[in-house]
Amino acid sequence: MKHRKLAPLFFALCWVTQADAVPDYGSSGGYSITPPYDSNSFTSVMTAFPAATSGTVSGYPLASRLLAASGRAVFLQKTFGASDWLPVATLAATDPSMDPAFLTITPNGEKVALGTGFEKPLYVFGASLLSVSSPVVLTTASAVRRYDLEYYSGAFRDNRYLFLNIGGKQLGESYVSVIDTDSTNDTPTLIIANIPGASSGITFDAKGDLVTGIGWDQDDSRTGEVAIFDASAIDAAVANGSNLDYDADGHVIAKGLLSADSLGFDSDGDLLVGGGDVFGTSGNYGYAEIVSSDVVARVLAGGPPADPDTAGELTKLSPDPCHNDDWTGITFVPGTDMIIVSANLGSTPPNCATVDWTTGPVTPATIYFPPDAPDSNHNGIPDGVDPDYETQRVFDRDALSRLVDALDSTKVDPNYDSSVDFDANGTVDDADFAILQASWGKPQ
Repeated sequence: MKHRKLAPLFFALCWVTQADAVPDYGSSGGYSITPPYDSNSFTSVMTAFPAATSGTVSGYPLASRLLAASGRAVFLQKTFGASDWLPVATLAATDPSMDPAFLTITPNGEKVALGTGFEKPLYVFGASLLSVSSPVVLTTASAVRRYDLEYYSGAFRDNRYLFLNIGGKQLGESYVSVIDTDSTNDTPTLIIANIPGASSGITFDAKGDLVTGIGWDQDDSRTGEVAIFDASAIDAAVANGSNLDYDADGHVIAKGLLSADSLGFDSDGDLLVGGGDVFGTSGNYGYAEIVSSDVVARVLAGGPPADPDTAGELTKLSPDPCHNDDWTGITFVPGTDMIIVSANLGSTPPNCATVDWTTGPVTPATIYFPPDAPDSNHNGIPDGVDPDYETQRVFDRDALSRLVDALDSTKVDPNYDSSVDFDANGTVDDADFAILQASWGKPQ
């Protein structure tokens, strides 16, 4: 999850949408996960591959699997429901550690964008470059695109366009730009101008409607405001190189939603919001919030924003019993209906601090499921935390590559690799290749 001393960052995930009431995420069932954390970095970010992702990394199927970043590495979750992480990409040893701002993945699961932190590079790279056996070095790999530009948060709208929420030159000003990651042109195009406040998160619903907001307003009157921009207006802005105005073209979904950060959508089209107005006067921190898809649809149709006094329009999730966390992140994992909510349990009842400032190692994040969460093997454990769900490696190109490198070797040879000595006879030979060929695409 994101952990930040001075300012919230964000996760952005979006998936299919339909009008419905906020589902019941009230019971966590005792499930949690601890993101990877490097002490050289005070930030850890996490996202998930879309459920439709067909690729694998070193034999691990990527669909609905978590990806995280901290320190100098990007990590892949090894086992569903477990806090075990495999390094699959790194920075060069001479690079400073990341304080990563965001991770976002294209809807087809084939491209990843990583914002490594304030005044640090933004990298865009194919998921196929990730590797457990030979983690790609993002700094030097020729197939990795590097962008040296400003950003605060980012989200892919499709498999091509990466949208960035960016702080303006003056405090209390921000805007949204877009990068065409299929183009050799690295210059962003302005899409939404004149956001009257500090940077916030950014995300998209399944139709391509853009959601962003005001992370902080100098007099705190609009801190946590979240607005949506119609997909057709975004299409036109991208096609024509024109830009929209936040107040003139945006439709306000809700006001006072923390710091309008950690934005995403769940499978029912409900809007997920995290962050925290810990530096303001609103008192909006220590929880995450869900805005009903009914409200989102109503606003897009020209109706009023969410009413906090109307039951079902807004739902709070607060895993911290002290309700005092300076920043709370919320992430939806597509395909498993899992929501992950970060909370820094720096103090516990009855000794609750006024504010729990996020410092030091990350603490376990609480996992929530609706009552009808997918349980593929019907063992009573939701797929998102079930070690028996899509956890095994499969025989794929990684296994073939390892076998080729070790072919004709024995245990006394330096290139011998026991992981591809499938018949365990001490030699990597044609018999092992035959086993691999017969098992292609099957669990190892």
